[in-house]
Amino acid sequence: MGKEAGYEVRVISEPLTEKELHRARVYLLAGPMGELSKEERAAVRSFVERGGKVIVLVHIASPLREFLEEYNITLGWVLAERENTLGRAHNFVVRNIGEGELFEAVESLSFYGAFSVRAPESYAFTSPRAWEDLNLNGAWEESEPRGKFALIGMAKYGKGYVLVIGDDATLANRFIGEEDNYKLARNLAEWGLR
Repeated sequence: MGKEAGYEVRVISEPLTEKELHRARVYLLAGPMGELSKEERAAVRSFVERGGKVIVLVHIASPLREFLEEYNITLGWVLAERENTLGRAHNFVVRNIGEGELFEAVESLSFYGAFSVRAPESYAFTSPRAWEDLNLNGAWEESEPRGKFALIGMAKYGKGYVLVIGDDATLANRFIGEEDNYKLARNLAEWGLR
């Protein structure tokens, strides 16, 4: 989408440095499978402090927990739903999105194995009957936290922002055409480049 709008889009495959982020306005951290090093976290922190925007898409939570805690964002566990499911409890649609420029014309989003997100600003909520499926069996048990959970969170840090989507599938090629996922992606691109 950034290329469509005439912006340079680059993939960083080497360790992340401040030099790599110096000209960037947005950094997309898409489903990392390993933790960022101490030096990479420092580079991102400096980038955000001076006004950069980081968008984090979660595939698995463990590599991101320590990094996100620096921004007062925590990840819970994989969510399951009883309402608006897409074939199984871990795949569902949310319709309680929230307000703001990021969600203009976004009325529903689909998620596939999403983690709950706790952040200073929260969006895209499950129904009150959702639960953190600690044993991943798709059936609620009394020991599992139940309630309304956010799937998108954001925190301001310095002059910039860190935004987290609890599921990388929402913006993946396979699912971007579902619900209003594509509209969210367009809004994020426009927000990130402002």
